[in-house]
Amino acid sequence: MSEFNLICHGMMLFQERASDFLILMPEIKEHSFKYGTPLPVNPTDPSKGCQAPAGGKPVDILANFEITFPPVPVDYTLTLTDIPPQTGNVLRNPAIVSPANLLMIDGSKVEVIAQLKRVSISVPKPDQIVFFKKVQPPTGTIPDILHGTDPSIVLQVPTQVYDVVVFRYIHVPPGSSITFQGNVIHTGDLQFTGGAPLHTLCIYSQTELDETALPGGHRTGINDLIHYNGNVHPTFDLSMIGVSDDPPLNPGFGIDRCQLVNLFKLHSLDNIQGSCAPAAVTLP
Repeated sequence: MSEFNLICHGMMLFQERASDFLILMPEIKEHSFKYGTPLPVNPTDPSKGCQAPAGGKPVDILANFEITFPPVPVDYTLTLTDIPPQTGNVLRNPAIVSPANLLMIDGSKVEVIAQLKRVSISVPKPDQIVFFKKVQPPTGTIPDILHGTDPSIVLQVPTQVYDVVVFRYIHVPPGSSITFQGNVIHTGDLQFTGGAPLHTLCIYSQTELDETALPGGHRTGINDLIHYNGNVHPTFDLSMIGVSDDPPLNPGFGIDRCQLVNLFKLHSLDNIQGSCAPAAVTLP
């Protein structure tokens, strides 16, 4: 079997639906919306850093790491052919995802307003969800994420939050086709085929700015995508909660360290890694 990792960076809303997940990136003026797969300078020595050719930007397997989503709201679909369908409620299954690591919103109490997104990506339900780069709040404890939101719409307030969420697909038959294609077609659309043992795609919804230039962070755009009690939007505070840990030199799961580095650090090689947190909406 082959494997596929979808590595999600930054502020996103993961909505579980009956047969798939909808990943929604909210419109935030300070954020960039990109995808690609950065690689190391030296695959046998992770300490050598990530590839940074002319212009200071890393490259990927397509020799074009930074592919920007079109500047209009766009819908994408990630398709993995021939994989066994994942059924049931993934977000409520502790064997697939740890509920302590993600803000869990009760899908029976809210409505998701997908049309207000900047980018949406429909993906198959994963076999496993894993987390990287724990965020360390300045005070040592996670701040009030609810920030005045009615607590009855939340199933789980995380005891820790992470900068990177990975959807893992571990039963991809060799030779399967993996496509990532949007309704605005351009040269950045991806297709992997053949029997390679593992493929990885990174998606980014985060700032490329020095986070120290954004005192107090920015607004939590996820709030735009949800309402409850008719027309009430939550007031979650998931922006710039703290500074995330450096990625491990050897993350495992076939993931390279460079694929866990945020956009700002990839550009500047700076150590600052301020972090926004994602959230998830369960099945009703």
